[in-house]
Amino acid sequence: MGWSGSLFIPLALVLGVGCLEVVERKPGDACDSWLVGNNWAGGYEAHLVFTVDHDVDNWEVDITFDKEITSLTCWMADWETSDQRTFKLTNLAWDGDYDDGDTMNILLHVNYDKDVQDLPDMIFATFDGNPICGDGPMPTTTESPTQPSHPTQPTQQTTSSKPSTTTTAATENDCSAIFSIETEDVGSWHGLVTLTAETHVQGWETKMTFTEEIDNLESPLAVVSGGGKQWTLSSKSFDDDLEVGAVLELRFEVYYSGNKPDVINIEFNGDKLCEEGTPSSTTTSQPGEDCSDAYTVESEDTGNWHGLIDITVPEDIVGWELVLGFDNTVDSLQSPLGVVTGSGKDWIIGSQEFDGEWSEGDDLQFRFKVNYSGKSPAIIRISFNEDSLCKRGSGTTAAGQTTTTPGSPTDHPAKYPYGEVLGLSMLFYEAERSGPLPADNRVAYRGDSALDDDVVGGYYDAGDHVKFGFPMASMTTILAWGGVSFYEGYQKANQLEWFDKCLKWSLDYFMAAHTSDNELVGQVGNGDADHAVWGRPEDMSMNRPSYKITAGKPGSDLAGETAAALAAGSMYFTRRGDTAYAAECLEHARVLFNFADQHRGKYTDAIP
Repeated sequence: MGWSGSLFIPLALVLGVGCLEVVERKPGDACDSWLVGNNWAGGYEAHLVFTVDHDVDNWEVDITFDKEITSLTCWMADWETSDQRTFKLTNLAWDGDYDDGDTMNILLHVNYDKDVQDLPDMIFATFDGNPICGDGPMPTTTESPTQPSHPTQPTQQTTSSKPSTTTTAATENDCSAIFSIETEDVGSWHGLVTLTAETHVQGWETKMTFTEEIDNLESPLAVVSGGGKQWTLSSKSFDDDLEVGAVLELRFEVYYSGNKPDVINIEFNGDKLCEEGTPSSTTTSQPGEDCSDAYTVESEDTGNWHGLIDITVPEDIVGWELVLGFDNTVDSLQSPLGVVTGSGKDWIIGSQEFDGEWSEGDDLQFRFKVNYSGKSPAIIRISFNEDSLCKRGSGTTAAGQTTTTPGSPTDHPAKYPYGEVLGLSMLFYEAERSGPLPADNRVAYRGDSALDDDVVGGYYDAGDHVKFGFPMASMTTILAWGGVSFYEGYQKANQLEWFDKCLKWSLDYFMAAHTSDNELVGQVGNGDADHAVWGRPEDMSMNRPSYKITAGKPGSDLAGETAAALAAGSMYFTRRGDTAYAAECLEHARVLFNFADQHRGKYTDAIP
């Protein structure tokens, strides 16, 4: 559940001349890098997001709160505190390397007493001693909180009707009298439109025209629609009732991939407030395009449908951008594959770090979900890296021309900290290790276990202490194939070293379990005996028999899956340059494949 209305919506209503209501403070107001999400009784979620200003192998982040909290929960750093207000975060072993210019995103849960009403806020942060945000370690009570610039952290929100004459441009309809750019970054800027209501208004709509096409526009204070150079921001239910004299400070963020756009026209409830020039025409459908064969609606429901665009990649690419145009308004578009931006009828999906590299002839299957509240939208434009995927009819231009003119593919920011996710995935497998643990073991509560097994090592199965070869082989195959397919993603996340160790832990076990050409140990431990004891693997004392498949008691599924795991592992370690280990894996894979093929049977008949 998100913030309640009184906390999430910051109001600053100017009522009359010189009368300013105090802005209610909420977590995130004091530090523009402190992005606060869901809250619950006794805690809330926040991301500390900032740009690293120097190369580091290890790092320290210090954060200070305006009041004491009970603890932090953090998955990518260790923390310590002496006063429950200032906390020192230090990197874990797998997450210390960052380059100058990288974005660091630290996910935290802030924990406090569940009866607290005035929620604690982070007011000051440093990275290796250099300030990130905030004005200092002590809270300021006499001044308004620092205004954040991130679009998901609104600062002030008031509402308005027709502007007074003091907000209207004095000369040449100059929009600068009511519009300003507050902060800028590469490919985006934060803007502010300030208006004052002259009459009581119930519901408002602000239309803006830009000098250049923009990729997306976001605002926490309005419902956004539009595309290209024309965008509309409409009031939400909580801010549509405006009293006379109320000031609307409408903050928004503009994203672009071409030339920097500027605002040249602003209308409020149909009244033109400024106009610096005549905007060029907006993007329209190109006549004669037929996209019916370029995508498939796989399933439909009330208010949404699931689609598939099957793309044969025309050339080797690093990064891609898919542009979609609809005939009716789309409320939102979702996909697990790319980063989605856009609104209304125009949407752009850009590749993520892990899925941007494709070879000529690859089959890219892009699945997505379209949500709508009006008429069911159909796709009328599709372009992939600026090449149209729709058929040309009469009136169209040369092959390959698209109906929109997007900029070059952008380096879309990741929506989630995927490096952290990959690191935690590796850590999960480390917690399942069996056998003698190495010196770099990162799971403090784990120790050596099952040292007397017939085949030592490998992974335990889920919450059990049995080593089941079949699911372990399946896991290893998928893991290795992921390393082959998304190698660069693991590389960019600084996870290759840990990935190597994770993969070798099971591959080494399989090669040890392959005791002869036609013999493979497929299970160590008895399930019934294991499930009768609830305890740590380090403390096991029950008998742990081993079970195997042979030429006389074959298991083609087990032998074949183990061969697949070793073959995929061989491919991965060939890419890593460890050709000797790759060759060893491949040899075992070949022999096991022959065993599976020549002596056929189900392994559950051999290992009941």
